[in-house]
Amino acid sequence: MTFRSTRAAAALLFATGALAGCEGGLTSPFPSRGETDAFTPILTEEAFRAQVVGREVVYANGAVGSYGGDGTWSIADGERILGGGAWTWEGDRWCREGSTFEGPVTPACETVAVSGAGVRFTRDDGVQGALPFRI
Repeated sequence: MTFRSTRAAAALLFATGALAGCEGGLTSPFPSRGETDAFTPILTEEAFRAQVVGREVVYANGAVGSYGGDGTWSIADGERILGGGAWTWEGDRWCREGSTFEGPVTPACETVAVSGAGVRFTRDDGVQGALPFRI
């Protein structure tokens, strides 16, 4: 291996490690692949309310998210509010709008699936975000 290819391999390894710590990074927040395969689609607001509302989820950075029965969502890091807004249910998708400390969140609707360990949101472009439930 040449010096240049060694540096390139090290840079790739560093970038992979850095992405793993980001929300939606390369590492799964779930302890085993079996749990990620066990997601069941949520197709109704009633099912979303029964299986997700009132439970907290944990983001890769340690922030905690919640979905209120009053149609609100929020993300906090300890006492610091990082974002929040409103959610509605349209057809078979969860829809949200709001803002974070970085600015407005683009309104969007996503499909939702749940497992015993967490919830997964999938955007129209196929990008998924899986969040473990806080124990």
